[in-house]
Amino acid sequence: MRVVFLLSLILVAVCGGRATIPAGAMEPEELIYLTENYYPYNYVQDGKVVGISPDIIREMWKVMGAREQEFHLYPWARAYHTAQNAPNTVLFGMARTGEREHLFKWVGPITVNRFVLFKRKDADNGPFTAKDLKGATVGTVRNDVSDQILATMKTGARIQPVCTVDINLRKILDKRIDFLAHEEACMRMLLKKQLLNEDTLAPVLTLREVPIYIAVSTGVPDELVKRLNSALAQVRNSPVYDEIFEKYMH
Repeated sequence: MRVVFLLSLILVAVCGGRATIPAGAMEPEELIYLTENYYPYNYVQDGKVVGISPDIIREMWKVMGAREQEFHLYPWARAYHTAQNAPNTVLFGMARTGEREHLFKWVGPITVNRFVLFKRKDADNGPFTAKDLKGATVGTVRNDVSDQILATMKTGARIQPVCTVDINLRKILDKRIDFLAHEEACMRMLLKKQLLNEDTLAPVLTLREVPIYIAVSTGVPDELVKRLNSALAQVRNSPVYDEIFEKYMH
C-alpha cells in the first residue's frame, strides 16, 4: 500500500496537480519524508539516509511515539516541486524565506545557516563586492535558496544551476566556473569529506543568513504541524540536539 501511495505521489508531482486532503486527525506515519543530498545535513551512508536533519527527525518520532519511517532522497529541484504539488509530504531542511512562506506549513527552526559565495583560493584576492559578479559564472543548485537569492540580485552574473553541489565543486576546482554558492559550514565539511584542505575555497560574499525549517505540504492538518513543532522543541531543549550537531560537524 505504501508503494502504491508513493507512486501516486510522484504522479501528482509530475502532472502538476494538487490533491486535496480530508480534514481530520493524521499521524506522522502518514507523511512522506523527502530530502536531498546535502552533506552533512542529509546524505546516504551504508544504504541509510543519515545526517543532522534525519537524526533530529528520528528523535522527534521518538517523542511522538511514532514508528520510524523511510526517507526518500531526491535532487533538490524534484523534491521541492513534489512538496508543493503532492499531498502529505515533508521536505527538509528548507530555508524559510518570504518567497516560500505561503507555499508550505513550517516546523522549526532546526538551525540558522549562512549561504555564501566561494572562490578558489588561487583566484584574485582583491576586495570583492556584488558588482564584481558582472560577467562571472556562478554555480548554484537548481531552485535552492542561493539560486533564488542570486536570481533576485540582478548582478549580471551568469548563473549555472545544476542538480547537486558535488557537480559545482568539481566545476570550480576545474576552473569551469568562477564562484560557487553554498552554505558556509557545510562547504567546510564537504571539502573535509573530499580530503581537500578547508581553505581550498574561500568565502567572498554572504548572500543571506536564513533559518532552516522542515517544510510541510499545505494540506497537512494544523494539529499535526503543531505536534511536530512541539516534538522538535523538546528535541532542541534536550542534550541530544547538541550531540547530533557535534557528531556531524566535527
